[in-house]
Amino acid sequence: MSIYRWFGLVAVLCLAPLASADTMTLTGVAGASLGGVYTGPYYATINGQTGIAVICDDFSTESFLGRTVNVTETRVSDLASPTPNTTVKFFQGDGAAQEQNYMAAAYLAVQLIGVDQSTSAGRTLGSLLNYAIWGLFDGTAYSSLSGSQQALAEGYAATALGAVSSLTVASFSNVSILTPNPASDSQEFLLVRTPESSAPVLLAFNMLALLGLTVVLRRRMVGFRE
Repeated sequence: MSIYRWFGLVAVLCLAPLASADTMTLTGVAGASLGGVYTGPYYATINGQTGIAVICDDFSTESFLGRTVNVTETRVSDLASPTPNTTVKFFQGDGAAQEQNYMAAAYLAVQLIGVDQSTSAGRTLGSLLNYAIWGLFDGTAYSSLSGSQQALAEGYAATALGAVSSLTVASFSNVSILTPNPASDSQEFLLVRTPESSAPVLLAFNMLALLGLTVVLRRRMVGFRE
């Protein structure tokens, strides 16, 4: 294999959509409770790494602390309308709705992770943001709230949908969807990572840069022979 093909193969592999099979165990609740339901974020252990904050987007399925389930990780940025992604739980028959609603959920999840829930106001806001996420996928979630709480949660969901209407899924490469396998085994969760360059993408960039440098040096030595 030539050096050009080798570098190109490494770059392609590093830039491929990030999806992986993992194990996840819910270990605790970091959020509050509203409408008789615990809201996020929750704590989880994923592939042995403890204390990871995750946010539930699935209101109707049950999950249990201490139970380990298999999950598949899909980056929100890997959703591609109009073709629906059949790995994630919701809107498998409507790619456009799937893309918009998962982007809105990711938008709300980023807001929720940033809420200081050490205060009563913060706990209420965090809970309402989680209900807004649930409402994007299951409108019956709002029935647990009072009229004023429902209006606020629906308002947050509408604001999120409006905010992402001019964006693309690439804006949410730092948010992953953790879907249980099988889907009925557990709730689905969102994982928000800090928005910084991932190691595989950085490695791919460095490989491409090195390939470019190799091409330049080789052309100088052999008179632009391919």
